[in-house]
Amino acid sequence: MILDHIAIRAQNIDNLQQWYEENLGATVERKDKFYVRLQMDNVIISLIDKSRYKYSHLGVLVKKWEDLPSKGVRTTHRDGTIGVYCFDPEGNVIEYIWYPDDKGGTMGNESERKSPRRGLFQKIYNWGLSFLG
Repeated sequence: MILDHIAIRAQNIDNLQQWYEENLGATVERKDKFYVRLQMDNVIISLIDKSRYKYSHLGVLVKKWEDLPSKGVRTTHRDGTIGVYCFDPEGNVIEYIWYPDDKGGTMGNESERKSPRRGLFQKIYNWGLSFLG
C-alpha cells in the first residue's frame, strides 16, 4: 500500500489553503465549503473543516475493493471512492481508500489518482459524452 492523502482538520480552511499554496506549492484540485483537496507532487493534502469532521487521518491506497478491511466504518465519498476508517493501536485514524475504475474492478489507475474525474464521476462524464455524439 502507498500513502494516498493526509487529511488535516482546519479551523479556517481558506487561511490554511493559502498557507499550503504559498509555502508548499500545493494546488487546489477540488474545493467546497467544508473541504479542500490540495495536490502536491507525491501526495494529496485534504483540509477538512473541524466543525464537520471529527478526526484528522492518513489515507492509504488499496488496489482492489476486496483489499478494504472488513472491520471499520465504511463510507462512499462524493467522488465515488470507498473508504474504511479504522483506529491504529494509539487511536490515530487510518482510512483505507479504493478508487474504482470504469469497470468497477481492480483499480489499475494509480497514476491517474490526481484526476478529478475518476470512478463514479468518470462514469457520469462518459455517459454525458454519449449524448453529445
